[in-house]
Amino acid sequence: MPPGDYLSGRAQPPLAEPPPVTDVDITVRRAEDVASCRAAVARWATAQHFVPTAVGQVVAATNEVVANGLRHGRPPVRTRAWSQDAMLIVDVEDQGGRAIPAHVGYRPPVIPADSAGLWLARQLADVLVTHTGDGRTTVRMYFPYAVTHRNLRIPT
Repeated sequence: MPPGDYLSGRAQPPLAEPPPVTDVDITVRRAEDVASCRAAVARWATAQHFVPTAVGQVVAATNEVVANGLRHGRPPVRTRAWSQDAMLIVDVEDQGGRAIPAHVGYRPPVIPADSAGLWLARQLADVLVTHTGDGRTTVRMYFPYAVTHRNLRIPT
């Protein structure tokens, strides 16, 4: 079975609602707002004791998903982030309500003009799940401390 057919046939279960209060809750309405979102996520990940390289991974993945929400979805794009046990969770939601094709982001772009956002985010997050419903498209990324820091130098 071709991978696209397999992935398309998978059920897309709804995601659990984010907690009522999160560590980061920022709304991006236009491209100029993305920098403040990146800065907020960087401060938060640093406060959660992620080392600079791991912080960069969380920020880069979030940046790509937020940019995709602006480009392919419909603003505003809301980013919420929280920690659970030793894991950072980033939830990005746009108002476009357009389903993300099941196969998107599992292979690198073929030509430079192809979008690399979800592919890059999938490379950086341990788990990335999507859901479309109720007029919203959500991408949720999970960054467990142990996995994100594997093979990184941790200062002692």
